[in-house]
Amino acid sequence: MKLIILLKLLRVHQWYKNLVVYLALIFSNLLFDSRLFLLTTLGLISLCLISSSNYIINDILDKKRDLQHPEKKLRPIASGEVTIYKALLISIILIIISFLLAYKLSLIFLFCEHALLLLENFIQEIRFRFCRVFCSASFSGNLLVFPFSFCDAHNLAKTVNQRFEWA
Repeated sequence: MKLIILLKLLRVHQWYKNLVVYLALIFSNLLFDSRLFLLTTLGLISLCLISSSNYIINDILDKKRDLQHPEKKLRPIASGEVTIYKALLISIILIIISFLLAYKLSLIFLFCEHALLLLENFIQEIRFRFCRVFCSASFSGNLLVFPFSFCDAHNLAKTVNQRFEWA
């Protein structure tokens, strides 16, 4: 696999969002404490790996939908540059490395990272698989009305039951 394809798969360009972990050091005037800076950097690496893993999982789940999108169809999984098997293997390796790093930092960080991974995937499932979203805006004079977004509980339960087959 070419490096450029791997970088696209990992969505390295999204990693900047994890720089938020440095805010605690900045606001506590401890940014130049070498020990804390190193620990925070390891936390950043761990978060970047778990984020990439989550992007890969999302791309695997959304492959069919991504094929219909003019830009997303160019992503490595949707375009077929990376097989689902390879992507899943990479995702699992990233999760293992990330969790090992998180464990070395602290059990609390490891717990938070587990929660992050689970919540991101749960929210994606709810958002893209189960919800009916009505996003229309209408103008009535100066009044802007945003209709609602809701989930049909019956369809949610039915889909969850079919998808996970609770046997």
